[in-house]
Amino acid sequence: MTRRPGCPSESDRHTQLLLEYCAGRLDESQKVLLEEHLANCLHCMEFCEKQNAVWKGLDAWDAGPVDTGFDARLMARIEARPTWRTTLRRWLGELSWKPVLPAAAVLAAYFVVVTPQPPPQQQLVAGADVQEVEQTLQDLEMLQQLKLSVK
Repeated sequence: MTRRPGCPSESDRHTQLLLEYCAGRLDESQKVLLEEHLANCLHCMEFCEKQNAVWKGLDAWDAGPVDTGFDARLMARIEARPTWRTTLRRWLGELSWKPVLPAAAVLAAYFVVVTPQPPPQQQLVAGADVQEVEQTLQDLEMLQQLKLSVK
């Protein structure tokens, strides 16, 4: 009583054949052939016994009565769900702000003590730099006149 070559339990397609047998949906010729195989194959016989136990358990199971108010209660719970803003406020309210306050104080003290100083302004040296500025202004005036004459 071991598995024989070509045993139905060795492939999915043939396992379906065993399930059909357990459900009583095989025609008489297939049923006779499979029963002969079951007499010699312990594995297939155990499979059918377990499957029959499942079927009997499902037949014996008694589902409870259907609750008529279930859908209404479910819809009420769905509609009563808080918005994301409410959830965020609740989450932020549960946070402890005590660790944040010392960190904010240290950061504020840093900016007060170590404020960035603006770079020193360069002073124009009298003489050569003044002449360069005058020359640049004259060049700009000339470019503006050219721009007006081209239009």
